[in-house]
Amino acid sequence: MQLISNQFMQAYTPSAGTMYPRLASCEQAGWIDAEEVDGKRIFRITAAGEFELKVQRTQVRLAQRRAFARARELTKASLPPPLASALREFKRALGHHHGRWAEGEADEVAALLTRASVLLNGTAGIEASPLSTTQPD
Repeated sequence: MQLISNQFMQAYTPSAGTMYPRLASCEQAGWIDAEEVDGKRIFRITAAGEFELKVQRTQVRLAQRRAFARARELTKASLPPPLASALREFKRALGHHHGRWAEGEADEVAALLTRASVLLNGTAGIEASPLSTTQPD
């Protein structure tokens, strides 16, 4: 469940009531095995499950694409409006800037993005490189 939650960037976490009936169905079909380890049930795919996964490869990939697209939609929808606007403007500027990088400019933009990541990840104790306020030569 945690893996699925991570794939959805914590915007969606399946409930036990959703997952365990599906896991039980897969176990009954012989597609997975379950064992108890340290008080937790650990599930592993079987050879029959691998075969079924290959048979259903196209459907699985389509479902994964839909899930990832939905995760992106949920993430974008939850962004504060000023951040969503800034991201749109950054993407637009990046597209217009294609192939026209001055020396050091990519490093400066990368440093800005790294500082934003540090801020969002709450790792402010880790020093980011100072930013230059001058234009590259």
